[in-house]
Amino acid sequence: MKFLGMSLLMLTILLSGCNKTSRLGNPDYMPSNWLTVRYNAWQVRKLPEVYQNELSALKIKLANERQGQYYNFYGAYTPVIQDEIKTTSGRLNQAYLDLAYSSNAILASLTPNLSGLSETEAERAAGIAVTNNANHRMIHDDVNRIILLDKPSMLSPYPVVND
Repeated sequence: MKFLGMSLLMLTILLSGCNKTSRLGNPDYMPSNWLTVRYNAWQVRKLPEVYQNELSALKIKLANERQGQYYNFYGAYTPVIQDEIKTTSGRLNQAYLDLAYSSNAILASLTPNLSGLSETEAERAAGIAVTNNANHRMIHDDVNRIILLDKPSMLSPYPVVND
């Protein structure tokens, strides 16, 4: 019982540790709205300093705009500021996605497609599917043998079925 638990633990550790991918430049971790992200969020800290400064300047400009007459009257930013928000967000998105090709991202996962030493994730999944398929078919054969459905009984000295 102890061996089974230890084996299961080792398998879990191996499967979770072998397929480490980088968050840098990964679209799944990209903020949907850069204006709501905190200054100390890792996505902002990993951006080049130029883009960090651009985001800070935009947030300061927006805070000043909220004090202006246009925002107080219409409850929205001016069209010029809205265009600036859109272009700045686009540049920040591109800068974030470019992190996938930075040296930090490359060093974080030198073999991003491999799961183990010689197989990709797709090859490993296909191998597991083939093994599971064979195992299920063998279980059906074993069950048929257990309940004596694989061949006629040999208990009678007379042939019941001629082959």
